[in-house]
Amino acid sequence: MFPTDLESKALLGKGAADVYGRHLGRVIGIDRTPFGELSGVQIEAVGGSILTAKTRQVALTPNRVTVTPEWKLDSHDTISELATLGKRIVALESLKDSREIDAEIYAELLGAQKEGYLDKVKAGQALQCSIRSCETRAQERGGGR
Repeated sequence: MFPTDLESKALLGKGAADVYGRHLGRVIGIDRTPFGELSGVQIEAVGGSILTAKTRQVALTPNRVTVTPEWKLDSHDTISELATLGKRIVALESLKDSREIDAEIYAELLGAQKEGYLDKVKAGQALQCSIRSCETRAQERGGGR
């Protein structure tokens, strides 16, 4: 038996919950890459619908599978990347103030960091819109807040 077979047997039928502890259903399928690595799971939710979760959303514990919403992971990524970009800009300004960097190189690097910052701000705005549309759909289904 290969490790993937053991992993599959351990996962199939296991209960799944969201990060807030709410029961989602049970694992009924496993997605793998062409190399046999776990790439996601399918969960049969209460009511018979099928949810698909990517590997990055799944945390495995001995008793259950915990699924983190994609938006939550994206928000953490965006916040972390914005903080890193901010630190890089501060470091560049420090190098410029201490005259340890050529003005032309400084301007080029600063421009690249600001461009990255603006890209992350746009990603954050898109994520915000996505969350709002999910909230709207939930309210339309009667899920409300």
